[in-house]
Amino acid sequence: MVSRTILLLIVLSFPLCIVGVVLAQESPETDENTLFTVGIGLGPAIANAVCEPCKEEKVIPGYSLRIGLGFRLGNRFIFDFGAGAWISTAQKQDPQNSRMNLLVRAYYFPFKKNRLNIIGGIGYGNYFFTPNKEAIITSSGIPTLGSVVGSGPVGTAGVGYEFKITDKLTLDPSLSFYGLLLGDLSANINDHIANKSSSIVAEAAVTLRYSVPP
Repeated sequence: MVSRTILLLIVLSFPLCIVGVVLAQESPETDENTLFTVGIGLGPAIANAVCEPCKEEKVIPGYSLRIGLGFRLGNRFIFDFGAGAWISTAQKQDPQNSRMNLLVRAYYFPFKKNRLNIIGGIGYGNYFFTPNKEAIITSSGIPTLGSVVGSGPVGTAGVGYEFKITDKLTLDPSLSFYGLLLGDLSANINDHIANKSSSIVAEAAVTLRYSVPP
């Protein structure tokens, strides 16, 4: 399953690596006026293990979801505020693993002749791990089946390309990486599980974005 997800990431991100070279022709420019935007994204993603006592896999396959509201500023910038989630593709009998975030994200289009864009953003995120049958041992040696949680600041960076479908609708494939700096992990509020750690998520997503005049 892990190798299949990695293969999907490579296949989906490959066009983004060559699009700046191949697409030398002029593409239609968007309206120079400010436009409100709504975007919904979905795609495969992988995450690293965070909680050592939870005995997670080193690389965990999953998928990402995101939705954002914002505005398009001329032909060079899109800014949006949105919510995102990474969810593991675990079976019902396996532990459940997820990451949630709220992000302010910016898309910068450096070229006039194509819609290659650079993505960056900051926000706040959460980590959740719910064991199934095997108890997790807290730092004080007490077993627990409670959900392990952690939270902290998150940042994202990536690259994408905007394909124009209509004057108002675009399809935006992208490859992004997320870094989440977590505080101490705990279960049942007071049960300490692990000290400060971090999470990295790699995502290959496709976003459908709708832009309308204010």
